[in-house]
Amino acid sequence: MFRTMLPDELVKSLRNNNFRFFPTFTIQRYLQIIIWHYNLNGKAEIFKERTQVDKANKTLTLTALEGDVLRNCKIWKTTFQATPKNETTGYVKIILEYEKTNEDDLVPRQNFDFVKGFAKEVGDPRHD
Repeated sequence: MFRTMLPDELVKSLRNNNFRFFPTFTIQRYLQIIIWHYNLNGKAEIFKERTQVDKANKTLTLTALEGDVLRNCKIWKTTFQATPKNETTGYVKIILEYEKTNEDDLVPRQNFDFVKGFAKEVGDPRHD
């Protein structure tokens, strides 16, 4: 089922569900800033992001401000763009932008996998 989720609704949804992909995490929210505390491959990590909602274009953009993901990346930005197919269904395109700190750094595969797992969990109809 397609639905529009604002950042507060997304946070509420995350708090009310038991996600298999990352079962333990906490979220702190300050206006347009969200701080995530989570485990990635058994390691505690932090991610501080700015959220931007564009209702006209049905996008939610999360831009990294601080955190572990920025150890190897200068830029880390995730955009979720919703496109309705009809009144009850649709799809979400995820655009992930990043720039490595050094050309020799590895591609941040575990962070890609985290975003992919997050999207699967949020989109799982068992969590509606």
